[in-house]
Formats: sequence, structure tokens, C-alpha cells
Amino acid sequence: MYVCLPLENIRKKSKKEPLHCIFCPSHKQETTLPVFEDEHIIIFPDIAPKAHRHYLVIPKVHLRDIDSLRYEHLPLLRRMAEAGEQLLRAESNGAPTKMGFHRYPFTSVDHLHLHLLILPYTAFWKRIKYEPLFSYKWYLPIDVAIRLLEEKAQISSTM
Repeated sequence: MYVCLPLENIRKKSKKEPLHCIFCPSHKQETTLPVFEDEHIIIFPDIAPKAHRHYLVIPKVHLRDIDSLRYEHLPLLRRMAEAGEQLLRAESNGAPTKMGFHRYPFTSVDHLHLHLLILPYTAFWKRIKYEPLFSYKWYLPIDVAIRLLEEKAQISSTM
């Protein structure tokens, strides 16, 4: 059961027509089957994979992005990391892996989602979007996000 709520921080196309969240249940299109689901999260393959295997971990509660998280979201973030690590361990066969979030304005969907990547990338240039370059300006690894919330209680003002 999803608990996705339209929040005021969702970007809008115009004043009259909100941009609907494609990960929320009222607008979600079933394009791919989940590989894991519990009461807090759902994991499914990315429809446009950038690596050999590419999954998304989506919370069932609507949160805009990684920069909107606060200390009280730590249990959810840890659950996302734990489930992601389990899936990557089971699927990677020892291949290198990555887990992280894109940051605004490099997010494509206004619903928090954790990227799980089993390398290699599908094309060399696609790796740039998943590297924590320039002090995490566009990509934030999950372990850094958890550490920032533990130490600073928020992410957005720490970068």
C-alpha cells in the first residue's frame, strides 16, 4: 500500500497543472515488475538502465529528493540502503557496484529514488552522471547521505 501524497514542494509545469509524480500510485504506470517490496519501499529495474544492471529503490512515502530529507528520515534511508545492499550482493557476482542519489537539478523525477548499479556502465560516458564529483554537487553516495543526516540532521545546507 503506497502512502504517496502530493506535496507543495513538487515542481509544477504551470500554476494550473501540477507535474504528477510517476512513482506515486495514482500516476504510476506498471512498466516493470518489482524485484522486491515491503511496507516501506519497492525496488524495480530502471526502464533506461545506465549499467549492466540498474535498479531503483523507491520509498512508498512521497519525499521530493535527497536534499529534502531530515534526521527523522534516517530509518527509511537505512532501510533503502539495507535492501539495496542485499540485492546488489545477490545479483552482482562480485562485479563493482554503486548506490547513490542524484541531486537537483540533475534529478529526473521529483520522488526520492536510490540508484543501484552493477557495473560496467552501458556506455563509458554514462558513468559521469553517477560519480560524486565536485563535492557531491550532482550525485551523493548512500553512505555519505546517511553520515550527513547522522551528523548534521539534514543534507541540503551541508553541501
